Amino acid sequence: MLSMKYASYIFLLGFFVASCAPSEEIEKDDLSPDIEVIDDFSEFEDVRTNFKESSFKSPVHAELLEELDICLMVDQDSTPFAACSPENFRIIPIFGEDQVKESFILQMKAGIVLKGQDKAIKDRSIIVFERERNELVKVNGFHGEITSLKEGENGAKEMILTMYDHIDECYFDCLFKWDGNHYSFDAALAINYGEGFKPIKTELRDSISKDIYNELMSKSIIY
Repeated sequence: MLSMKYASYIFLLGFFVASCAPSEEIEKDDLSPDIEVIDDFSEFEDVRTNFKESSFKSPVHAELLEELDICLMVDQDSTPFAACSPENFRIIPIFGEDQVKESFILQMKAGIVLKGQDKAIKDRSIIVFERERNELVKVNGFHGEITSLKEGENGAKEMILTMYDHIDECYFDCLFKWDGNHYSFDAALAINYGEGFKPIKTELRDSISKDIYNELMSKSIIY
């Protein structure tokens, strides 16, 4: 059931674009004529994960999972814990493969049980790690999926995440940027309340983004 708050967002958005795929440019004719189009998602690459790969892109990725100790290096039928395989996990370097040991993004499949846990992960989840004093430290956590990436001005990847609010039954596309030691929320880009993603007009983005960020934090979708 869509909350009144999100329903009011939909009313305010007005002129919608039929699709909000990050690779598509938004045409001026699709928006109010007095709104300058400043978004350009052409540099973003679609990186959705299907968890069907047979091997990691680098053996270092398996080594990092072993260091985190969240999965089994050898699959065991006698336990419910997830195997450290690309069928369950994906590692994306923040700065480049040559620096992946120092900082990376971990995408986890929904429905798997992490080592030492007694419940499965309900949604796809993302944890960002950075090495501090030779130990991997979690600096961000999200319940959602990485849909698009591009290299930012500081050399770190900027990412668009799709996150689902189970209470209000809404999907959100949000942009996050690396600020030096963790990812910071930059803006909410689009809302999907069951009829496809609708981009948020630039003039409304700041105010709507603040509300959406607070909702995501209060519901521990960002944690």
